[in-house]
Amino acid sequence: MEAEIFPLFSVPVFKSKVNNLNFDDLNQRLDSIEYEKTANGDGWMSVQQSLLYQKEFVDVKEQVEEYLKGYLHQVLNVSTDHNLKHVCSWAIYHDIQNWCFSHLHTNSLFSGALYTNVPKNSGESITFGHAQLMPTWCPPTMEPTVVDYNLCNAKTWTFDVQKGDILLFPSHVLHNTPVSKTTEKRRCIAFNYFLTGKFGLKTAYAEF
Repeated sequence: MEAEIFPLFSVPVFKSKVNNLNFDDLNQRLDSIEYEKTANGDGWMSVQQSLLYQKEFVDVKEQVEEYLKGYLHQVLNVSTDHNLKHVCSWAIYHDIQNWCFSHLHTNSLFSGALYTNVPKNSGESITFGHAQLMPTWCPPTMEPTVVDYNLCNAKTWTFDVQKGDILLFPSHVLHNTPVSKTTEKRRCIAFNYFLTGKFGLKTAYAEF
């Protein structure tokens, strides 16, 4: 059967490769900062929560915001009248038996992760899911059996990641990573951004 399929109302996830950073050097810099156990004990997070605004990571901030602007203005066609506002940014690493539980980012519009080290057997993927973990093409009262998943019928979608990959996504999307099976650190720098500017008209007007 010939037909055109339109995957309406998507949640666009942006994936690209950052080639303008020395990741060996960057991982050494990340080794030098202070970490603490995450609240649920699934990994280690930097104590510093404005990492991209530290002078040691200015080069990373420049790259992150260049890709974010491309995602917003070229992919989503968000007006250039809106500017990015950094909310927070942090480093995180997982070693053996660590993982990242399914979560979303509140008080933020757009989030992302820059993978600085992804060893073999460290759980080299990230999975995104609908907030109710249901497909969007049927109501939550039933779940028909699907033989083969694709972008039109899936309720979750997994991306393989490697060192140097950057992923950008709406902050309200659930995401998780699998358990690491190696003692070598899987590392990323994560970040949240908001938008500033004038939004809407009259009774829907807001300015941030």
